[in-house]
Order: sequence, then C-alpha cells, then structure tokens
Amino acid sequence: IIVIQNDVNLGFSKTCNRGIAQCKGTYTLLLNSDIELTQTYIQKCLSHFTKDDIFAVTGIAIDDSSHPQTTGVLYRKGLFSIKKYANHINNETHFVSGANSIYDTDKLKQLKGFNPIFSPYYFEDDDLSYRAMLNDWKSYFIKDAVCFHQGSASIKSAASKRKIKRTYFRNKMIFNRLHSGAST
Repeated sequence: IIVIQNDVNLGFSKTCNRGIAQCKGTYTLLLNSDIELTQTYIQKCLSHFTKDDIFAVTGIAIDDSSHPQTTGVLYRKGLFSIKKYANHINNETHFVSGANSIYDTDKLKQLKGFNPIFSPYYFEDDDLSYRAMLNDWKSYFIKDAVCFHQGSASIKSAASKRKIKRTYFRNKMIFNRLHSGAST
C-alpha cells in the first residue's frame, strides 16, 4: 500500500489519477473513503476478470436509504439521455462507479484515468465508462459483491446543495458535449 497525500483537495478525478499513475498491479481498486466492503467483495469482483476485453467489475453499493447504487446507463441518439438503473442480476453494464470498482490497470492507464475537466466531482466515472465502451472493453456488475456506501459524504460536507446541483448539471452538459457526436 502506498499512501499519497494531497496538500489540498484536488477533487475526485485528479486525486484518483495521482493514485492510478502509481499503480503497478494487474488490477486497481478505487475505493471512496465512505465505502465499507464486505469480506468477499474483492474476491467476487476479481473472479469475473475472465476475458481479455474486461475493463472493470463493480458490485452493489447499498446506502443508508436501502436503495442499491445505480449501475446502468442508457443512451439515446443526439444528446445523451443518461438514465441509470438499479441492477438486480449479474450482467454487463455501461457504467461502473469510481467509488467501488476494480479496473484492469493497463486499460485504465491507456485511457489516462479520469478526465479532470469534470473536477471537482460528478460524471468523471460516466465518461471513463463510456470511453472504455468505445474501445470495445466490457464492464460488469456483480450483485453478490456487496459494499455499503454513505453516498457523497465528502461532497455534502464541503459544498452547498446549490453548488452540488450546479456542478452536476455543468458536468452533464460537458459530458454531452464531449460524447454526443461519438458512435456507440
């Protein structure tokens, strides 16, 4: 384990990218500070890296509202209509959360990690998942890999609801601008 400490909060994508640059193993687990893994989470996710085209594997994150983390993304032609849905079965997914997913380190580095344009937070993992999909890499959701997530705990403690909402919609527009012309 290598601890990398920032002097100031760089936001999610820049902080993760600093860590990704130091990764030397086959797989990289990105884990938010407000996530608690069950004992078998890592083993269950790693067991699904069975083919060369797998980019990432994620499990279910349950928050204090007892709703599972959303993991799917649906796209429409033209502007993206981003619709995330709760998964209830093991399946391929178009979205893996940067909060609790395990990635193929080489593929993660080929994509240069998260795009810092989305700093300080939101849509960086949507963007990374989409760029992986454009490379014909697959991501999977595994319902038996369970973790518990407080959900945006750091963001809520550092920003007002208004700033969070403004950042969310700004980054949604950036995501649409970057990818609306891309073919799936």
